[in-house]
Amino acid sequence: MSRAVSLSLAVLLAAPAHAVQQTFGANGQPAPQPIDEVVMQVFDKDHDASVSLKEVTMSLDGFAAMGGMMGGPEAKAAGPSEIEQLIGAAKKIAPALFELLDANGNGGLSAQELKWVARVQKALKSGALRNLTRDVFAAADADDDDVLTKDELSAAADPEGDVLGKIVDLVHAEFPVRKDAAELRALLVKLAQTLGAGVQDGLAWVDADGNGSLERKELGKAYSSFKNYFLKGATTLQTMGPMLAMFGGMDGGGMPGGMGGMGGMGGMGQMPRGRGRGRGRPPP
Repeated sequence: MSRAVSLSLAVLLAAPAHAVQQTFGANGQPAPQPIDEVVMQVFDKDHDASVSLKEVTMSLDGFAAMGGMMGGPEAKAAGPSEIEQLIGAAKKIAPALFELLDANGNGGLSAQELKWVARVQKALKSGALRNLTRDVFAAADADDDDVLTKDELSAAADPEGDVLGKIVDLVHAEFPVRKDAAELRALLVKLAQTLGAGVQDGLAWVDADGNGSLERKELGKAYSSFKNYFLKGATTLQTMGPMLAMFGGMDGGGMPGGMGGMGGMGGMGQMPRGRGRGRGRPPP
């Protein structure tokens, strides 16, 4: 029996009482749960109905370590797998995304705040986010030539400029993650300053030909890349979420639920009551 199959069976046998209840569709196939609910189930390690950035980071580190265990020498020599690349991208964007969603600033994302993740997923699928991206480009393209020059990009990034105000108004209309556009603008400026992300940093990511300007088609390609990563990551999490939640969280040391000591799983020799030889009542 392969290592992956053995580990999966172990998890199923030792699943804790708070494991996710999987539902099924009319075709008998598992029905994916909403992405915001899966995020809460997978990353809320202490089960306080809130997800902290520390919990997200520890869990992502654990997932990456577990993925590395599953691959043999040949897989490791080939470089990062697609899952590892998705995890790497998630870790980079997590701090900024977390602060953007944490509307009340209490250091944890509630179920209500996580619903924005589902809204972004829906907007990607419907094309609403694509349309917003086009509108933002048009707002910054002062001469309507389908090219954003350095000057136009600088104007769009000016914290006090009118162009940034127009862009923020567009974003707030589609994703009102703050009470008003002014608060969203202040937050975006703060994030840019905190991350040290200037115009050139953003341009380097999307300027495929390296000519120092941004063409509409280059932005389209960057958008498609983001859409692909986000939807793949969301689908992977929705598919694997119930299994991952059974681990009881990751300890950041590469093993599920503190598997080195079997703490998060109740221990292989210390199965949850009602699943071992005895017929005790399951824990509350």
